[in-house]
Amino acid sequence: MALNIKFSDKYGEVFSWDDNLPLISESTAESHESDSQVYYQYSTITFDGVYDQNNTCSDFPPFYSLASNGTTGVLEIGASSYSGYWTGFTADSEEIRWNGKIPYTATFTTFPDQDKKIYDGNYTSTLETLPYDPQYGPAYKVTVDASSAGLLLSSKDDTDLCNNVSLSGARRGYTDLNSWYSDNITADSYFGYSRSAYEFYDLQGSTSFDDLTGEFAVNLSWVMRTFNNYDTPYYIIGNYAKSVDANMKRKIEKQGTIYGFSTGVFPASLPFINIDGCKFRSSSLGFATDMKYKHALMGLDTISDTIEDTATQDLLPEDSEWHGGQFFPKANAPSMSTNPAQSEIGYNPYAGTINYSYTFDDQPESLISSAIVDSLTVRDKKPKYKTELISVIGRRHGPIVRTSTFDYDVGVKTVTYEGVFPRETTLKKYSFRQSIINQIDNELNSYVPTADNVSVAENTQNLNLTTNKVTRTITWNYSDCSS
Repeated sequence: MALNIKFSDKYGEVFSWDDNLPLISESTAESHESDSQVYYQYSTITFDGVYDQNNTCSDFPPFYSLASNGTTGVLEIGASSYSGYWTGFTADSEEIRWNGKIPYTATFTTFPDQDKKIYDGNYTSTLETLPYDPQYGPAYKVTVDASSAGLLLSSKDDTDLCNNVSLSGARRGYTDLNSWYSDNITADSYFGYSRSAYEFYDLQGSTSFDDLTGEFAVNLSWVMRTFNNYDTPYYIIGNYAKSVDANMKRKIEKQGTIYGFSTGVFPASLPFINIDGCKFRSSSLGFATDMKYKHALMGLDTISDTIEDTATQDLLPEDSEWHGGQFFPKANAPSMSTNPAQSEIGYNPYAGTINYSYTFDDQPESLISSAIVDSLTVRDKKPKYKTELISVIGRRHGPIVRTSTFDYDVGVKTVTYEGVFPRETTLKKYSFRQSIINQIDNELNSYVPTADNVSVAENTQNLNLTTNKVTRTITWNYSDCSS
């Protein structure tokens, strides 16, 4: 009696074949875990045959379309029965023999032994302390990675819902990981971290699957801070740098970055797309980020743009510790500016971050309040009489010295102001406020000499509208005499 091959899918018998059968072979494989325990066992049935294209279609393999589509069902070879799926069909069409015969190979793989373990889960978790400003306390970043791999289609799967081998594995992996995830989301804790002890922020997660192996993976990360002590939806990394140069000029730089946090509640389960139909796509989960920038602005409100008057006194050496102390005691050092000499704030609404930088130094405050930087130079040559000494020599008791006045030098006082000002956005491109010019005039005229006779010898102004720089000079001649 000839050997018979029969295959049936979920709808019934597909084909029965008992003539010109191909060579049939069977191999069994086992997958092992690290402890050498059997993970699962399956068999592969291989069909090696030759199709004669010159003959009728009677010898064309009836499982061609089945093997190409990965159809599941029951394969009967004689008295043996196998439950599994067609895994491939190849034909050596590029090497057609002179007689027109085409060799082919088809494979059928059985479902794993249902009695063996069908999950290969892997779970890792890390916790790190982020850099932080001590004023605002520490924050911790937790990262969790999990995957469920080696999940093949089982004979007990409902093939009506899923006849794709790898996606059925992903469905099984999703079920495994979703159960693990849900078990870690409770009313009292997230993944073992007490919800009464920590505030949770910036949850970000993603799910993915390998459509070849069926591995399903989850990556989660979040930030948390100690509850009640630092329950603020922002995080600040700042530093406070003090320096003094060789000329004893002091500077403080106060700078940092404010990170706004997203807030929310951990979802109760992992996202999926039609899990029953084995239709997957990589997905993401997490807190909405639209509040991060608002929370960063809340953090900026806590940043002071001033310093204490004595903030840098400790930078200067004691009088006894440096050579210049006898000429310039520490107590005589110029005071630091309590308001920043320079400030920069950078806003990033998309990332929810704000950068700030304040610089303080012992540069005197601007004479004109609106100036970015300015300077004032005063030169004063006092008026005086010119005299000469007349000596009579040849006297026995020494020469006679007589003083004679022959000329008079008037006093000259020059005041020069230089200042750079920010451009006014409300004015035209090349314009300058007259009110600033008036302030400069008032400042310079406060240095007019207090004398009997005063006259203006020079009164000039240079205004560069490209750089918004003003140079103003007034020179007076004066004398102490009444005429």
